[in-house]
Amino acid sequence: AAVWFTAEDEFGNESQPARLPLDVAIPNPDPTKIYVVSQNPQTDAYIIGMNRAVEGHSRVLVSADLNAVLVFGNFYSDDNGAWDAVNIGPLLRQPDVISGAYLFPDRRDTVYVRSVDLAGNKSAIVPISVEIVTYAVLDAFGGVTMRNGLEGVADSLQPTFLPDGVARDLEPGFYRANGALDTGFVVGDPALPEFTASPTGFYRMTGTGQIAGLGDVLPVDQTGFTPFSGDYAKDIEVSPTQPGPKVGVYMLDGAGSIYTFGGADPLIGVALGGDLARDLELYYQPDGTVKGGYILDGRGGVSNLGAAPAIVPPPPFLPDEDVFIDIELVKNPSTLAVEGAFVLSKFGQIVTGGITDGDFVADTTRGVPFFGFNIARDLELSIDEVGAVIGLYVLDGFGGVHTGGQAPKIHDAPFFGFDVARDLEIVRPSPQQ
Repeated sequence: AAVWFTAEDEFGNESQPARLPLDVAIPNPDPTKIYVVSQNPQTDAYIIGMNRAVEGHSRVLVSADLNAVLVFGNFYSDDNGAWDAVNIGPLLRQPDVISGAYLFPDRRDTVYVRSVDLAGNKSAIVPISVEIVTYAVLDAFGGVTMRNGLEGVADSLQPTFLPDGVARDLEPGFYRANGALDTGFVVGDPALPEFTASPTGFYRMTGTGQIAGLGDVLPVDQTGFTPFSGDYAKDIEVSPTQPGPKVGVYMLDGAGSIYTFGGADPLIGVALGGDLARDLELYYQPDGTVKGGYILDGRGGVSNLGAAPAIVPPPPFLPDEDVFIDIELVKNPSTLAVEGAFVLSKFGQIVTGGITDGDFVADTTRGVPFFGFNIARDLELSIDEVGAVIGLYVLDGFGGVHTGGQAPKIHDAPFFGFDVARDLEIVRPSPQQ
């Protein structure tokens, strides 16, 4: 399309007509620069556009459906085609109170974005995947930063400040102080609470071995335990099922010893001959019975405990180094049999044990950076709805969360500005969400 125009001077002389093409094209929204975050998916969600997400000064329309019947976002971008967080309402919609039917899907896994420039030109409608990840980050001073669906937990948490910076590990608790699970889940369900329920609080461990229950969780009984004089406790694991009245906890120290509390089934550690143990993982049956476990040491050695089978081939072993900090088990979704493990070094390197499928490893770790200096702090696997590993997350000391494979991206990670983040927990939102 074009228009023709002429110019006329003060004496009435008219120029030759000139052709001016009209700009009727507008770039489509860039889905790599648009994302959605939500503190509580039932009440609000926010859409954010980075620079050049759309054409500058264009109107942005966000809808719940491809035909833009239900528009719940209508705003303008700035000079750079960006915008700050705009509230687009709940992602999880309630059924119509009269008909009891959902006008649109009860969960919005996708929203649709279109931009309109000042001349009225419309872009295509572009789908934006909604990637809401529910997680918590522990910092060294005992603070717990929670995101996306943990509001009820946040209200009851009230963690104490640890001025000496000795907070080391965080584990979710699924049983309330009275021994009950969240509404919708009961002891004896086919799947364990960690796969089906949401946490009602957390357990926080310090380097001196003191464990505190935060939120509405079963109490911790450490009667008879004398705290370590230094930073010697490395990890805790909570028993998969908790009939009450106290939580069963396993705690690992640097020498490879395991301490049990709250009636947890006995589990014998391994003597490593120094401060070398770094992480503990439990080996248990689908009914929650603990049969053994695995201890990772800083050299990359993985010791299998009890009835836990050895991981073969093992991860790389570096006898003169102390660099590995975390291990995450890959399990069969149905039987919980251990099929292998991913291991993280403090430099961000990820190695494996027991996994021989190179394509699976490459797909799962794709996108995770290698830092090259001591800043990686924790590793978490991303599990899909059937229990298969699809990606992973790496927490750095500044609070950044880096995504690998097909794991949903985390856009709202805290940034502390210095090396203080210590642990990351990926959890499911509450059952009603």
